[in-house]
Amino acid sequence: MKLRVEVTADRRFGTNSYLVVDDDTHDAAVIDSNLEPDLVVELAREHGANVKAIVLTHTDLDHIAYVLHRVEEEIAKLRSDLPDAEAERGRTNRRAASTRQLRRLHRRGPW
Repeated sequence: MKLRVEVTADRRFGTNSYLVVDDDTHDAAVIDSNLEPDLVVELAREHGANVKAIVLTHTDLDHIAYVLHRVEEEIAKLRSDLPDAEAERGRTNRRAASTRQLRRLHRRGPW
């Protein structure tokens, strides 16, 4: 097994995010995603990586952005058979609920 580690940093805070890829299987893990999940998504695409896990070393708001990105992608797949107007209402409601949950988590935290 040969592992490769790629690093991205968001443009706002310079927070690092890591993509660890197994060169043989192309399985990958994202470690501490940052506020710009598209950066690590693009890295994964460039390397043909199949993200199997998301690892967070702590729960700061900047690191859970990618988790929300993935959850929204999965929900979108499940809702792909809904009419457009109904699907859009669902996306808007999920974003609002996710934002409220993130604010509560960030204020309160698991500590």
